[in-house]
Amino acid sequence: MLDEPKYWISLITGLIATFLSGIPLLNSWKLIKWNLPFALESSVLLWVIAVVGAYLLIDSFLSEDDMIMWISAGIAAIILILAIIQILFTLEILSFGIPFLGITALRVLFLVEGLGLIIAGFGSK
Repeated sequence: MLDEPKYWISLITGLIATFLSGIPLLNSWKLIKWNLPFALESSVLLWVIAVVGAYLLIDSFLSEDDMIMWISAGIAAIILILAIIQILFTLEILSFGIPFLGITALRVLFLVEGLGLIIAGFGSK
């Protein structure tokens, strides 16, 4: 299961992404009182989401399980497209953006990517 470095990299990246998105998300929902001192801002978070989404997309095609591959690839593609559209909007290359992508929605997307990477790390044959 975790006998190759690829699975460990996916698992560690997923745990970091889940931690970096989950703690500020729980704090914004007032479920916990403490927060990370370095919570990612929305402009940096967009770039991080795009990079992790690209990694999840590549990682999903290297998966040995077909069901995990297609689910991970679909989730990664949707999140990557949303992030790229919003990045191009902030760079004023596109004239439209996605209005619901506030900081909370970005953290939820980052959390989904992290969970996808954790599943990919454990979901091998």
